[in-house]
Amino acid sequence: MNENLNENVNQENEEVKTEELKNEAKETINQVKENLKNVDVKEEAKATKGFIKEMFKNPLDKISEIASGAVNLFKTAIVLLIVWTVVEMIGGLDTLFNEWGEWHENLFGFIKIALRPALSVLSMALVLFWLNKKEKKSLTTYISTITTVKLPIIAADVIYLLNMIGYSMNKITSKVYTFATLISTVLMFFAIKALCNETDDKSAFRRFAIAEAVWVAVYFIVSFMGISLS
Repeated sequence: MNENLNENVNQENEEVKTEELKNEAKETINQVKENLKNVDVKEEAKATKGFIKEMFKNPLDKISEIASGAVNLFKTAIVLLIVWTVVEMIGGLDTLFNEWGEWHENLFGFIKIALRPALSVLSMALVLFWLNKKEKKSLTTYISTITTVKLPIIAADVIYLLNMIGYSMNKITSKVYTFATLISTVLMFFAIKALCNETDDKSAFRRFAIAEAVWVAVYFIVSFMGISLS
């Protein structure tokens, strides 16, 4: 009897979580539409430049500020994602015009490259939102924080475009990308620590490990569909 009751309660909780996630996703989509509709390119470019300068000066404090919800930088996060997507699309032009593949295969490959930045951020944001639901933070806060953490990789992807000049540039760009990935991983730890309101490093590391493990599992599942999240 008790087992059946517990199963019903757990099922109801899962249904509530799923419904909350759906509502949060809808709200996020509406915010994206609203922000894109009212975006002032010059103002956002100026704000994004200022944000990047602040990140380089004091990244940990800035990440904590965004993760706490003290500031709303969702619009800046969208701008960074757009820039990252454009950079990925430029770098993926060789895929689009690959003479060895069929045109529809090339186009599909190019679309997957274009979607990779958004999917990379959104997948981790959803994982953290799901694991950290009790904190009652909005999905936009998670997206803004994760996009901020990805800033070193965005910069490295811009530098990676130098490979279009010649393959010899790969010696430099590959090292820059490796270093940027390392920095981004370190920032991710502090982002998860701030998002989970953890003060103890051991507890924060446990949450970080769990979140990364879940994300890796999602990564492998999605990769079977031919989609890359990184």
